[in-house]
Amino acid sequence: MSVNITFDMSDDTKTRELVRWREKSLLDMMSSLDTAKNEGINIGRQESVKIGRDEERAAIISKLRLSGMTEEEISRILNL
Repeated sequence: MSVNITFDMSDDTKTRELVRWREKSLLDMMSSLDTAKNEGINIGRQESVKIGRDEERAAIISKLRLSGMTEEEISRILNL
């Protein structure tokens, strides 16, 4: 999203300055929102990776049980 304000709206210095501050404020707000969005995406990605690892570990434990290993052997192998 682009904010473009024409500064030729007025010859009044105060009005031009207010317009510049408003534009800066809008750009800062858009930058903050973009940063928050990216942080949220990164947090979601990290949580997904953790869930994937937990699911993979559970599948491995299940396969080891089916192969006849005891809980003690599984714990020792997986450092539980």
